[in-house]
Amino acid sequence: MKPGSSSSVRPLAFDAAGDGAPLVLLHGLSGSRRWWTRNVPVLSRDFRTYSVDLPGFGESRAVLWTRLQGTAERLVEWMADEGLERVSIAGHSMGGAIAAMIAAAYPERVDRLVLVDAAIRPYGAPFAPRAADIVRSIDPGRGMTGLVTRDFLRSHPASMALATADLVRVDWGVHLRRIAAPTLVIWGERDIITPLSLGHAITASIPDARLVMVPNAGHTPMWEQPEVFNAELRRFLT
Repeated sequence: MKPGSSSSVRPLAFDAAGDGAPLVLLHGLSGSRRWWTRNVPVLSRDFRTYSVDLPGFGESRAVLWTRLQGTAERLVEWMADEGLERVSIAGHSMGGAIAAMIAAAYPERVDRLVLVDAAIRPYGAPFAPRAADIVRSIDPGRGMTGLVTRDFLRSHPASMALATADLVRVDWGVHLRRIAAPTLVIWGERDIITPLSLGHAITASIPDARLVMVPNAGHTPMWEQPEVFNAELRRFLT
């Protein structure tokens, strides 16, 4: 993979790999593009795959988080900088919220949408996971705990606080109904942070959406069950 950056004053860090139709991967809260390392080698066989560090996180730590809507706009600007007129987007957790915001506000820019255990509250339902739930929902036997810890420690504190507040406050009912792109909602069976019931509610709120459950996975199915996850994504996107 070759690292790249947009042409903005404070560019977003990203990796690009493969050839084909563009696919953008957005990580979750306190994460980085490294969360997709078990998926990019497979997905890049069919797609030009872009894994992005979101503002305030990973190697984009110095980029200011500008609330959820502002961050969605920043991603659209980044797409324009890279010459990407229309893309498919897969977003995990917080990245799913950003991907959904882009699809709702800029339908002409999104071909297909994938929401992975997305931090979205369709009907204003409470979203306040406990620390114990987060620990139980990330499989320590698959190397995710160390990755989460390292990425958390290098996240920008102010961006982390603002992003967390955004995820709690936004009521997604209207936004989800505006999404026109075919949508795959893919969810870990035993996710405690964003439970499967939330996946069902999101699916029911988007006009053209279907839900796929990943067995024996928690909040990070793309990491915990990469073979199942990659197969479902490729099937949907192709």
